[in-house]
Amino acid sequence: MTPGQRWSADDRLEEAADCIEEAQERGHFAHYARVVGDLPLLLSQHGLGQTLAYFLVRGGDREASPYITVYQQLTRRLAQCFRVTHRDLLTHLTGIDSQQYLLFAEEARLFALALYSEVEAQEYTPYSEEEA
Repeated sequence: MTPGQRWSADDRLEEAADCIEEAQERGHFAHYARVVGDLPLLLSQHGLGQTLAYFLVRGGDREASPYITVYQQLTRRLAQCFRVTHRDLLTHLTGIDSQQYLLFAEEARLFALALYSEVEAQEYTPYSEEEA
């Protein structure tokens, strides 16, 4: 795959399934599912850069935070997809032109929908962990 080439829907769903499994292993899946549920709307309303910054602030220094988990999953996905070598994707996003930014944002949106779809496929309800 060349830089800037987006993956197929099947690739996105496979990666999203791996991310869901990772989140389940980390625990706090109820909170993770809510964050993933908000992700498409956040990207739509606030854009990729602001959404990533928000997740970093919300997650703070807590590695187990669902915000940090989603941030890591989304940035890892974009870095793999676009073959970005920067460790800090936010820094990279500030240095690219608007056409490239739109490609990153569209891939983020499509991946967010794949994550959401995989959470839904788990037949998960937000209160199932809390009631148990």
